[in-house]
Amino acid sequence: MAILAQSDRGQTLGIHRTGDRSHLRRADIDTDDVAIQNAAPIWNDFFFPLVLITSDNLTTLPQGLTVFVGEFTTDWGVLFTGLTLAALPTTLVYIVLSKQFISGITQGAVKWASPDSERIEAYQVANQNKIIITCAVTGSIHTPSMSPHLPVTAEQIATAAIEAAEAGAAVVHLHARNPADGRPDQSPEAFAPFLQVIKQRSNCVVNITTGGAATMSVEERVRPAKVFAPEVASLNMGSMNFALFPMLERFKTFQHDWEQPYLESSRDRIFRNTFGDIEHILRTCADNGTRFEIECYDIGHLYTLAHFVDLGLVKAPFFVQSVFGILGGIGTHPEDVAHMKRTADRLFGSDYHWSVLGAGRHQLPIATQAIALGGNVRVGLEDSLWIGKGKLARSSAEQVTKVRQIIEGLGASIATPDEARQILQLKGGDKVGF
Repeated sequence: MAILAQSDRGQTLGIHRTGDRSHLRRADIDTDDVAIQNAAPIWNDFFFPLVLITSDNLTTLPQGLTVFVGEFTTDWGVLFTGLTLAALPTTLVYIVLSKQFISGITQGAVKWASPDSERIEAYQVANQNKIIITCAVTGSIHTPSMSPHLPVTAEQIATAAIEAAEAGAAVVHLHARNPADGRPDQSPEAFAPFLQVIKQRSNCVVNITTGGAATMSVEERVRPAKVFAPEVASLNMGSMNFALFPMLERFKTFQHDWEQPYLESSRDRIFRNTFGDIEHILRTCADNGTRFEIECYDIGHLYTLAHFVDLGLVKAPFFVQSVFGILGGIGTHPEDVAHMKRTADRLFGSDYHWSVLGAGRHQLPIATQAIALGGNVRVGLEDSLWIGKGKLARSSAEQVTKVRQIIEGLGASIATPDEARQILQLKGGDKVGF
């Protein structure tokens, strides 16, 4: 039933239908319905038998019980005997079918936009403490000189993704690089070699970036997802300052001439993701059946997502990846993490699945907090080069193994790729274009 609520995204009073995203912009309650719902039982139980039924043998139970209640005295023994006899059949039915009643009430409490069997099954899997691990194996943030373990060639990227999946990652988030110097490369030709290998050797969910690098146009960034129609593609929810230049304080020497200017120029570069850009990516991938890893770097990005949900361009259940620790986005304080989740819960209810990534040294602390809050996690060398203080991770798989230990130590378990597909309602690995 619709409930009266103050709109989260507007200042007008409205009716918010729980589960779907439609808002009926009206302040009045339908009093006719209320009157009918209240009057019908009174008519059925009292007025109808009083007016139209003349035989005591045909009267209703409520009307019959009123016979025992007099103006000055009441026969309480007979009255309570009648109440007991009236309640006995219902009590016996409940006792016999109690498990079925409880199961039905539990499933009915899940408020879906369209309560079909797939949504219910996905909810049940997600609530068995199944945590989806996403692993981003290379990205476009770090440069090759920062770590000898950063995958650059197609063979290295494929190997890193497969090893991460074997360690427990259900989803692998993929960028491509120029194999000669490691610079970001968003051409479909750069993706094709490792996509085919990963599909042949692993059942993991493949997630292709539409973020690419901040130096690229949106048309360039969306091309691989358009061509290869993956199960999942990433999608950034807002333009922002995306500062890479602080890494120049740690890294002083570089193998390739593009690295230092690429980092330094982020002082004056906006990572562009306008409303038009986001809509372009959503519409470009609409016919592919691709769902999105929706990357939110700040609270406002959640409201941008809510806008596109209201437009019907993003369908539930959606996968929200909250990003912490990028200079230009939200910070890494535990209250920042909690604030992100509270806001997403308020905006989306049960229509979304929450995941987090922490940049750099914040990767595992933020992952641990999110796991304790029932969230999913992302790790990988795109997000952090480290496995401990001052210690470079040898691979993304090493980080997957570490976060898996945390998950299982907290009493949860990791989702398999097929369980992740069920939770996120993906189209399946047999329906991709590679």
